[in-house]
Amino acid sequence: MEPATKKTNDLTLKDRLSRLNFQQAFKLLGENSQRLITKGGAIQIDIERQVTLNAEQLDVRFPMAQTKANGSHEALVTIKLSADARESLSWQCSVCDTICEHVGAAFALVLEDKLSLGLAVASLADSLARLMLSTQRAQPQNS
Repeated sequence: MEPATKKTNDLTLKDRLSRLNFQQAFKLLGENSQRLITKGGAIQIDIERQVTLNAEQLDVRFPMAQTKANGSHEALVTIKLSADARESLSWQCSVCDTICEHVGAAFALVLEDKLSLGLAVASLADSLARLMLSTQRAQPQNS
């Protein structure tokens, strides 16, 4: 029995984020999005400490983010479903009025770390490769 394919209107936030690709993200974010996603992708994000993902929204916190107008503040980027937004996803940064590196970093995280966010399942080959690597590291080296 094959899994049922959901209709577009039935897709959850996790469904939409799991299917999001770079081209869709560039289109969603508009001008300068490619540069900001690339630059934001260089920002280190601790998923356990900085990221919350539930059925309603994805929150990514950036402690003590620098902003030109407001000095230093924690930035919070929220991505959520929105029926009237492009790709049915809306985004907002708590400290910036327009697309920014924080938003770019949040989308880079979604695009590059789907497995860590629980938006993808590891393939059997990936799982076996990780197991073999961890087993090799655990074995003592003969000198």
